[in-house]
Amino acid sequence: MINQPKRSPLNRNHTLHYESHYSPEEGAVFPVMKAHAPLITQYLDRAALVFKHAILDYGRVLVLRFDLSFPAGFIWPDAERSNAVFDRFINAFNSQLEFAQLRRNSPHRCRARHIAAREFCPKSGRLHFHVMLLLNGHAYYTLGTKDHEGSLFTRIIQAWASALRVPREVADPCVHVTNR
Repeated sequence: MINQPKRSPLNRNHTLHYESHYSPEEGAVFPVMKAHAPLITQYLDRAALVFKHAILDYGRVLVLRFDLSFPAGFIWPDAERSNAVFDRFINAFNSQLEFAQLRRNSPHRCRARHIAAREFCPKSGRLHFHVMLLLNGHAYYTLGTKDHEGSLFTRIIQAWASALRVPREVADPCVHVTNR
């Protein structure tokens, strides 16, 4: 095995993880994408905590994975150093969930827990977010489609449009659902 650094050269407070499995606590072992190693242990710890809290809160959890990108040529002030636009997205999405819960008088409360990473792609020159939402699986069981008004997919698009302060048609192609 090659001598691998234990700390990130970009931030000495970050511990690096190279293994194919991660164990945040006794008895819990999770596979990780070793192809993207090294990973940052503190981020893995935080992600495991988000999952643990979602499971404790909801019992059944729906996990949605997607990417949010900025429209071509769109400039958001300080976007590369700030999560302000993503915070606006989460707030808008949670507002939609709250309104839907009240409208259908659902007994299943649902507030989106999330894991997100901001990334700049030098190839395309565009900033984007990798997002994982964890929702109450008793309240929601599927992402749905773009064609069905009121689906989680359309709510994500609407929340991203709201966060960017653009029309839905502009935000629509900026939401990409991944297969992993």
